[in-house]
Amino acid sequence: MKKRVLIASIDSGEIAALAGELGPCFEVWVGDSPVLAEKYLRGMPDLVLAARALFGADADAWESFANGCELSGIRCILYGADGSVTRETLPWCGHFLPTISSPPLVREYLKALTQLDKITRQLEFSQEQLLSSRSEQEEGLRSATHIQQSLMPETFPTLPGINFARCFRPCQNVGGDLFNVLRLDENILGIYMLDVSGHGVPAAMVTVAVYQALSPHTGQIVKYPQDAPPYYCLSAPHEVLSQLDREYPFERFDAFFTISYMLFDQRTGVLRYANGAHPSPIILRLDGRLEFLDAEGTLIGLGGLVEFEQEQIRLFPGDRLFLYTDGLFEYENSLGEQFGLERMHQVLKRQRKNSLEEQCRNLLEALHEFGGEAPFEDDVSLLAMEFAPRV
Repeated sequence: MKKRVLIASIDSGEIAALAGELGPCFEVWVGDSPVLAEKYLRGMPDLVLAARALFGADADAWESFANGCELSGIRCILYGADGSVTRETLPWCGHFLPTISSPPLVREYLKALTQLDKITRQLEFSQEQLLSSRSEQEEGLRSATHIQQSLMPETFPTLPGINFARCFRPCQNVGGDLFNVLRLDENILGIYMLDVSGHGVPAAMVTVAVYQALSPHTGQIVKYPQDAPPYYCLSAPHEVLSQLDREYPFERFDAFFTISYMLFDQRTGVLRYANGAHPSPIILRLDGRLEFLDAEGTLIGLGGLVEFEQEQIRLFPGDRLFLYTDGLFEYENSLGEQFGLERMHQVLKRQRKNSLEEQCRNLLEALHEFGGEAPFEDDVSLLAMEFAPRV
């Protein structure tokens, strides 16, 4: 569809030359009187090409037309302009041309203007789409952040002789960290920490699904019914990981996750655990020794490439257990240096005489001091438990 150009002039020769040249490329409207020019202006042409001579001696007669040009917002070009005409004297004019001596040059000029208008509209449309998309993404990230943080435990089971502490610092892009402590029966606690690959809403959605699957009330992975007393059975840690691996294949969710899952018997202090490629939990003994809970296992979602091993260890009075995600020790400062496992171990050992909550808080303060103003590129999660704390 041709662009419409309104020529406002009373010079018939000039009109004929311009119309003849512009006709093959544009739909030309001719307003050779104020009344006719205003009529065509109301039809909203794409461009107005007006003669400077109209706004000399006959300016009053064309004043209404000039006002219409200003109010319409249509791109207007004044030709035959001299140095006395500026945007201050004729503010509705966006472009000024000298006396027309070459109508073909005017044609090419108008073609360039219409092409510029087209590109400008496309750019504005693209910017609107970008802003809309960015707004949707930001809303999605806010929702994902809310979802993730709502799954984190605000409180822990109140049990004699056991203390809990936690720290969580989300990254800018929303990760997939999750941890929890479950009271599975009078004596057994289920404890886990996991880290879903990726960021944003997809990672948050997988986190929600796994959270529900590991709930003793909504799922049957960690605790399932049986006919004989006590009418339930608790799944062993390696069985839980094997079931998760079957339920959450990478091909279905386009994500995998690491996890540490353990059962703790508060009567005996025995801890049974299994790892799915998650950073090894740590036991800080009362005397300051560190022991690492290594158990063979692969990422959840890879279809059981490696069987999940199960190990057990015993906690004694004053021992502390720490679960964490790799966002803690892989945190980098502005020089690209990682906080590292060794630095984390040293901070934990130095802080062992403080309360469990102070120890965790001081570890996070050491992390902030190390990184300065560097943003978190991954979630930082820490879950700690103290067995039979010192009095």
